[in-house]
Amino acid sequence: AAIQHPICDCFMFESRPGPLTNKMYHLMLGRSTGKVMWSYVSTPHLTSREHLRRPRLGSWYSYPVDEREVEMQGFTVVASGAAPIYWGAGNRVRDKGSLEHLQSPFEFLERNERLLQSARPVPYVGILTSTSTIDWYRYKPNGDAGYTPSFYYGAFAALADARVQAEPFHESRLTLETLSRYPVLYLPNVACLSDGQAADIREYVRRGGGLVASYETSLFDGHGRRRENFALADVFGVNWKESPDWWTDLFLEFQDGRQPRIYDAGTRVPQDPDVTVVEAARATVVLANTVQAARRQLVSPGLVFHRFGKGRVIYLAGSPEAVYFESRLTPVRELIQKVVLLLAGDTPQPFRVKAPAGVYANLAETNGGRLLHLVLDVGGKWKGAVSREEYVAVPGIAVEVHVPAGKSVRAVRLLRSGRSAAFQVHGNYVAVELSPVEIYEGVQIELV
Repeated sequence: AAIQHPICDCFMFESRPGPLTNKMYHLMLGRSTGKVMWSYVSTPHLTSREHLRRPRLGSWYSYPVDEREVEMQGFTVVASGAAPIYWGAGNRVRDKGSLEHLQSPFEFLERNERLLQSARPVPYVGILTSTSTIDWYRYKPNGDAGYTPSFYYGAFAALADARVQAEPFHESRLTLETLSRYPVLYLPNVACLSDGQAADIREYVRRGGGLVASYETSLFDGHGRRRENFALADVFGVNWKESPDWWTDLFLEFQDGRQPRIYDAGTRVPQDPDVTVVEAARATVVLANTVQAARRQLVSPGLVFHRFGKGRVIYLAGSPEAVYFESRLTPVRELIQKVVLLLAGDTPQPFRVKAPAGVYANLAETNGGRLLHLVLDVGGKWKGAVSREEYVAVPGIAVEVHVPAGKSVRAVRLLRSGRSAAFQVHGNYVAVELSPVEIYEGVQIELV
């Protein structure tokens, strides 16, 4: 796909079981190429190979769809800026009520087609997805396992769970023009970067961009050959020394009196056991060290802050995003959130949402305003094995959407409910409170 997408009209992403944020990630990544994005929606099939005596029978059960899951998938696709496709309703729909749930996202698309066609993600945090790293990093000289999706899945999931606007984009779109859209660029262990790509990132920071980079980012060239040092060492403010593989029980321990302040001195946050050992440059501020807890042993600077040109950079010696994806540890998510908001500086957050965990948001620019997608994956949770989901209505969701300078709010509409909503304006944010919402709602802000 990375090679073929310039000549394709669209992408199609297959439905598959997994966390909702993974699906959103892939759909938004496809959209970042500028192509139309479609996705199948269905009840993920039950894997049944283990008990079958004849493997040629396959691994699909013919059973009725779970209509609420398909409804959730359909609205997840809509909220990610794509269009759903459903194949083979036929005898797999149990009854008329099931069909209504299946129809719901398609009817929503039909009613709001023109608005949705104009929608584009509001840029805030850009997450670079490097197919060069995915392709070549696995062939590391020492034979270690290479790139895992946990890096980019985790960066997106941590920010989605923290309700920080984030957009993955494909490395084929890595130009200075693309980078300049984002107040913050996140490089989740983007190990393989060409000299040209590194130069664009360097210039982006020099001009005032905020950069988060983790682990071995830029340590390899575009074909997976290891460099003597990070290509972006001058931007990070650190030099690579080694990437050992024998540390356990590691933590980030924050230092006393260091600015900018992220945590109080002595605060510990779980650290990735897979860390780099780096040496900080003279002008670099070491905000936290990687320490081995049991022995009280200092391993290396673990989180550093560096100014480069007009920009600000935080380099992380481990991969907190991968740790978060595999553990969902709250302190790790909060660390990622604090780092990103620090680097965003005075740029206002595109939206703020007060709601229980499992409520995801994505803000889009539209002709004449803003559209805040809310997807409520609240209820039964995916647990690795294929299992059925349940969803519950959530009352009292409060949202605030940033109003661009020079604009005012004319009206607020709830697209799925089909009604107007009361709103208040506080400074440069419009505030709306929603009555119980189940699965999805679209909050349209009309601006003048």
